[in-house]
Amino acid sequence: MNRFYSIAAAVLAVLLVFGPIKDLLIQSALVSAIRSNTGVDAKIGYLSTNIFNQSLTVRNMKLLNPPGLAAGEVMADIPLAEFKVDVPALFSNTLHVPYMRLVVREARVIRGRDKQYNVNMTKLVPAAAAGAGAQPRQEHPAVTSGGKAWQIRFDLVSLNIGKVTMEDYSSGRDKPRTMVVELHQKDMEIRDVTSFSQFGSAFLVQTVAPAGIEGILGSLLRKRAR
Repeated sequence: MNRFYSIAAAVLAVLLVFGPIKDLLIQSALVSAIRSNTGVDAKIGYLSTNIFNQSLTVRNMKLLNPPGLAAGEVMADIPLAEFKVDVPALFSNTLHVPYMRLVVREARVIRGRDKQYNVNMTKLVPAAAAGAGAQPRQEHPAVTSGGKAWQIRFDLVSLNIGKVTMEDYSSGRDKPRTMVVELHQKDMEIRDVTSFSQFGSAFLVQTVAPAGIEGILGSLLRKRAR
């Protein structure tokens, strides 16, 4: 019995010592994955994992605008993201998320002087939906460090969003035409996501359409990822 307690104490000590290190490594990997698979950088305030129920909690995450249009400024302010992750699936190059709860305080859509949108410059919108004036972009699947393609599957995403801010610089003026739409939408569901561009397109439909600014975004809402 004493040996059992000794082993239990050793395991607990390992978890206590390496737990924070593990979370930091996962946080770094998550930021890298977001950057490579969405085309935007991210900042994460806090991340924690629970190995017993295979869950991941991310707090105070900010997705930044891509280079070329308000670069480095916040594009999406996400105070909370909670994931349930199918850990065994990771060993077969599959990112399977049975459930994700996403809380977005603010989504920021910027239209530049060249009439291009910040969301068009990311991999979150299908290339076909980016509009005629957008630069062509090739879609690539997520890959591991070993070069193998990842399969991505999100079964259910519960989306909660506070507001959408639209900033339009297309008139050429230094000060943009700004529109803020308070949505306060809760528990909107996005199901069966198999790519980041599909999620980005569904996100726009769920957020921008209720905001009533379809005419401003045009084709972004008329075409979804297939």
